[in-house]
Amino acid sequence: MTFLPLLVIAVEQIIREKKWYLGTILIALSLLSNYYFLYMNTIALVVLFLVRFFCLDREQRKLSDFLGYLRTFAGAYILGAAMGCMTFFTTFSSYVSSSRSGTSTMAASTLLSYDTSWLTSVYMSFLTTGKNAGYWLKFGLAPVVYLCLVLLFIRKGRRELKVLTTICFAAVLIPAAGYAMGGFANITNRWVYIFLLLLCVITAEMLPAIPTLTRREVRILCVSVVPYLLIALMYKRYSNIYSTKAVALLLATLLIFILSAEFVGVLRGRQIETAIGLIVVLSLFVGGDTFFGTRGTAVVTEYVESGTVYETASSADIQALTTLDDDSFYRVTESISHSEQTSAPMLLGLNGITYASSTMNGHMQ
Repeated sequence: MTFLPLLVIAVEQIIREKKWYLGTILIALSLLSNYYFLYMNTIALVVLFLVRFFCLDREQRKLSDFLGYLRTFAGAYILGAAMGCMTFFTTFSSYVSSSRSGTSTMAASTLLSYDTSWLTSVYMSFLTTGKNAGYWLKFGLAPVVYLCLVLLFIRKGRRELKVLTTICFAAVLIPAAGYAMGGFANITNRWVYIFLLLLCVITAEMLPAIPTLTRREVRILCVSVVPYLLIALMYKRYSNIYSTKAVALLLATLLIFILSAEFVGVLRGRQIETAIGLIVVLSLFVGGDTFFGTRGTAVVTEYVESGTVYETASSADIQALTTLDDDSFYRVTESISHSEQTSAPMLLGLNGITYASSTMNGHMQ
């Protein structure tokens, strides 16, 4: 995951200068680090490579040029993979011998579409960490990203960013993309970090354009927040404290954008930078508090009630064994082994033969 920005730079070097060294080194390091994320990054890099080439000027889009770029790209990748494969076979073997590679989990009814509420859930989770859409799709972005994304599409130019954003949005809406990114084992949108990197680039690209906002662009930005506002206030399923916080931050960010426009002239220069910086920090604080805080249904309170500490497993069936006085050797089995209790023997000081593994999609006996 952390190698993706560097890999993007490597692709740019191949296209601009036809240099392959950086790409080779990063592919080797990525494979040594985590083959699963390299798998997702590879798909992203291929898409980026194709989009970048076909968005070049017409005189640069010759077949000979494409073959030259492709040769450099493929050569750098293959050499890097060869350099980093020393740990691949041992880690990958644990995958192919697990249930993840043996069976596929299809939570969606079809690979072409999610349920009818998916689009709305994705849209409303874009600005809050309180409730994600599902299938490991997590956004929770600062509202400044939302407005910069709208600004990208209402202004001319930046064709590559628009094409890549459209592809990512399409991938979010189609289960087949999550299925492919999940290694054809289940539908998972863990690849969303790729989309988030793109959104960061878009935000950095569009922020300097805020002072040059026109009256027409301001009107469009105001209209763009209306759907989120209406759904948050009128749709019971999404009307909660999380969406209320998101709406407040979105309206505050929109106000800063409006006041920063030259034809309004209230904020200028350093004032704009300070205001944007403060609203981003505030958005990060609210998002972090929602996700990691100790109130409501945040991550912390999913497992431990606020204000309490558990030193041992407290809800496992085999806890009853700790109350027995018999210390002789005997064997105990459970009729059902719940996934959340697979590591309970270790926590209770018992000699268990079941444990959880991040690679194995199940229990190891």
